[in-house]
Amino acid sequence: MNIQRITGEECESTRPLWEEVFREDSKEFLDYYYQYKAPGSIGYVEGEYPYKAMMFRNLYELMVEKKKREISYLVAVATRKEYRHQGLMTALLMESFHQMYKEKNPFTFLMPADPAIYEPFDFSYVYEREVWEISGQWADCLEGLWEIPSEEEQKEKQEDLPRLRAASHEEPACDLLKLWVKESGCDLLSVRKKIEEGKVHTLWEEITVFSHQWLSKRYEVYAYRSRDYYERQIKELLSQNGDIFVAKKEGRIEGIFLYAREGDEISIQEVMESREGLFSFLTKQEKTKPIIMARIIHLEEMLKLVRCSERKSILMEVEDPLISQNEGVYRVEMTPRGSSVVKLEEPREAEEYWHIKELAPKLLRKVFLNEIV
Repeated sequence: MNIQRITGEECESTRPLWEEVFREDSKEFLDYYYQYKAPGSIGYVEGEYPYKAMMFRNLYELMVEKKKREISYLVAVATRKEYRHQGLMTALLMESFHQMYKEKNPFTFLMPADPAIYEPFDFSYVYEREVWEISGQWADCLEGLWEIPSEEEQKEKQEDLPRLRAASHEEPACDLLKLWVKESGCDLLSVRKKIEEGKVHTLWEEITVFSHQWLSKRYEVYAYRSRDYYERQIKELLSQNGDIFVAKKEGRIEGIFLYAREGDEISIQEVMESREGLFSFLTKQEKTKPIIMARIIHLEEMLKLVRCSERKSILMEVEDPLISQNEGVYRVEMTPRGSSVVKLEEPREAEEYWHIKELAPKLLRKVFLNEIV
């Protein structure tokens, strides 16, 4: 095997392989990825250019049990058709496992095209996304927000233009929004529109504060929402003809949702509401969709993050056929602030026995991971 690790501008060289394997991804999306995400990621390639196989580690700051950790999200695991079934993907994954273990990454995660591909590498599902739907009529209404005339335009024309497209106030889509504004008491803002107007700076700060407070009350594992996070997020959404919509009432954010539309396919990727049913035009389905799998990489580091409402001590034995350093017997002393972990050198009879594959859903609790790339 001839595996190379690439970073920065070198990552651009993988684009032809991505375009060949993932033909469903649009040019706009790939432009976004290779301009904004790839330069800050870690890539692995096999063979010489244009490469036989590749994968990326996108680095995310996650909050895990109240502590911030940099965690790798694996994407673009791809092998050129004529080189498949030769163990190249296995080699790339194992090389990334080795590097992440040296870096003391507690775990890694990915969004599988097919879970059966990753189950042999001891990945397990840890997060199921809520599924939201919106009618096409409402989608047209939301997209109309991008064309709201600015205050300057209204002053220049010296006329009371409607909130949506000029001369469109009789359209049902406009009436839908007016009714929602009246019932909810909120205004609905388009981040896309605010960017075009150059008025988004204060709004970013408000969004990050609201989302962090909302997530920290409900989840133990989630992406840390900084201004940089949302600036990258809106770039990705814009590449998918999307937006971030914000509901505000009396100057305070009451809710946020992420919207994307590629062709006729509409996706509501994330919804945060201060009160249930705020976005009455969005319908949450009863069924959730499993989307994120995770794998424990450095077991001791992962165990240190575990918190327990009461002090508790356990003696556990773990089997890990792929990362041998994880195998053994551990004494774990859990507290409300975290755990102390000792790997025992002498053989001991454990109280609990675990395969590494079972531990990701056990240790990663209350997860919210909606990342796409």
